[in-house]
Amino acid sequence: MAAGDHQPVFESIAHGLRDEGVTVSQMMGHPCLKAANGKIAVTYWHDSLLVKLPPADVEAWLDEPDVGYFEPQKGRFMKNWLVIPPRYVDEWEKLTVASLKNVAEADAIREQPVSAVRFRLGPQA
Repeated sequence: MAAGDHQPVFESIAHGLRDEGVTVSQMMGHPCLKAANGKIAVTYWHDSLLVKLPPADVEAWLDEPDVGYFEPQKGRFMKNWLVIPPRYVDEWEKLTVASLKNVAEADAIREQPVSAVRFRLGPQA
């Protein structure tokens, strides 16, 4: 595959996930995938993959060469969003699935009533 020509890989991954409730959309003019809850989870961005991963996965991937936080504007980093360059194209499908799962689970946690979330505010008066 020629340098700068990894969009067919992204499109193939998207096609394979169409039965999972994943939809193709646009983010800042670039193709993206939305989880079943309508939240953006993955974007094809300048021949790289943008994924939103759980913090532990973010830390592990930041140790890899050429992987970094997504910075849509100089000095503005998007929390837990990583730029995964084409050198890791063999990992893109796995990362896409992980990102979709992360976005769906994060949304499910936010929708739980406060009593269902694991924390206590202290003794009730």
